[in-house]
Amino acid sequence: LATVTLPAGSYLLTAKAAIVRAGGNSGSLCTLNNGATVLDQLVNQSSTSGELTVLSGSVTLAGATAITMRCYTSPGTSLSASFRVLSAYKLNTLTVQ
Repeated sequence: LATVTLPAGSYLLTAKAAIVRAGGNSGSLCTLNNGATVLDQLVNQSSTSGELTVLSGSVTLAGATAITMRCYTSPGTSLSASFRVLSAYKLNTLTVQ
């Protein structure tokens, strides 16, 4: 759905999209990823009329890295996303509690 490549540093991440599913009986799974690492995920159970998906996370990157928002559903079900936004806010320091 969305990708941003960030240089080394610490970041606060947010992602959102309005998800609409057509056909099939399953919901959708949306993830916020740092490479293969899932930072946050949300399962939408009934997104046939549009459901807002909001994800967040934080990362400290040693070098340039692609951050992605992805959404999946089962075969035979179509998925669309509108109002997609992936934001990264660079921080001087990052403390995760």
